[in-house]
Amino acid sequence: MRFPYSKEFHMMPPTSNRQCGDNWQISIWNDLRKACQSLENIRLESLFYCNSVHTPTTTEEKQWTDNFMTCVVSSPQLRFLDLNLGLHPHHMVYRNVLLDPYSLGSAAAKFPTFPLLEKVTLHGIKMNQQEAEAFCQKIGQGLKLFWADMTLESGSWVRTLEILRDRLAHRSHDGLINVFLNLKGGDMHEHTRKYVRIMYEVSWRRPPILSDMEKYLTGERDDNPLTSVE
Repeated sequence: MRFPYSKEFHMMPPTSNRQCGDNWQISIWNDLRKACQSLENIRLESLFYCNSVHTPTTTEEKQWTDNFMTCVVSSPQLRFLDLNLGLHPHHMVYRNVLLDPYSLGSAAAKFPTFPLLEKVTLHGIKMNQQEAEAFCQKIGQGLKLFWADMTLESGSWVRTLEILRDRLAHRSHDGLINVFLNLKGGDMHEHTRKYVRIMYEVSWRRPPILSDMEKYLTGERDDNPLTSVE
């Protein structure tokens, strides 16, 4: 399932509609939510198509797309969640377009808990500290895979990592854990900036602290890298 194109926003239920009334709007969202209640796998992606960047640009469009996501990502049976809301790097280079990550916090706040969730992939999103922590708290104890390329708008990653470790590390004995992190913003800003400045010859490489974070989540190390950096 793809993220709605900007030209399709007008077909989604408006926040207010004097002709149709609020009941019509509520009914549309409720029908969509009901239709998604038994979903076990969700892949929601943004596409770069022709010359248009398909991302909400107004407050009303943002509310529409948030409503769309909260209805689609509402199944208590969910086992695999893939939110790919960014552009592929080669599109950004080819079109000379740089998109901000999608602010997922307001939509994620309405997500239910996911007791059966096993795999999470997040790309091209941003949240603040409280939103990221609240989202991770909703994940059950069966998590096997967590891939995240995301940005923290403010605050620290420390508590978020602790929550994720609680979901993952206890499974380290079965060898089924798969973790990949590309975290930006928050207290990662200084680590990333230092790495790029010192290691500019190989700037394509990841900051070493990200590998340490992954080992922390999988139980291969006991100390949180962000609290043990000298």
